[in-house]
This record gives sequence, C-alpha cells and structure tokens, in this order.
Amino acid sequence: MVEKRAETDFEKFLEDLERALPPIFARHRLTELSGGLINSRTIANRMSLGNGPPGIMVGRKIGLSRESFINWLRDNSL
Repeated sequence: MVEKRAETDFEKFLEDLERALPPIFARHRLTELSGGLINSRTIANRMSLGNGPPGIMVGRKIGLSRESFINWLRDNSL
C-alpha cells in the first residue's frame, strides 16, 4: 500500500512539474522551477557523467526540453 501511494505521489509530482515547466528552459533554472526539490547542480553532475537528461548547448548554457526532462525523470528518479 505504501509503495503504491509513493508511486501515485511521484506521478502527481511529475504532472505538477510538467505543468510548471516551460517547454524549453535553462538547466540552471531547474532548482527554482522545481521549487527547490531538484537541484540543477545534481542534474549537471548526472549529465557530465553521461546519465542525465538530454540537453542542448546554446552558447555557454544548457537547455532542456520539458518533455525529455520529464521522461528522463520518470525513468531515473533521483
């Protein structure tokens, strides 16, 4: 019962996050956009190790798409 509730809570969190995130956002804004629940540095570290969400470099910044980030997070819960 607890596992099922946790799974439901996580799915609700993902749905809420999906509504809150813009279609494309800068990785450094992730901490702010997630209400402090996901640290952008953690995601940067994961990306540098090759197991983070897909991103695109724009100048000196990394951009993430909402869809690919949510899909990655669903498959790779922190």
